[in-house]
Amino acid sequence: MLAEVAGEMLGLCQRTIGPSIKEVRRLLQDNGISITPTTLCFSSGQEIEDFVRTGHRSPPGSSSHTAWPTRP
Repeated sequence: MLAEVAGEMLGLCQRTIGPSIKEVRRLLQDNGISITPTTLCFSSGQEIEDFVRTGHRSPPGSSSHTAWPTRP
């Protein structure tokens, strides 16, 4: 999913961005850097853009920009 969304946002195909993601993961691991995963999940670049712009997450598949809370 990461490769799909990152590729969409950068205008690259999954095949192009996949090796770069793998290399970044390896570099982080080699240098003892861990990143705590977020509890938020996004399935498209548009969902990420909307969240960054508004601070709220729209329901998956929603064409409207009605926000819902990011935490219960």
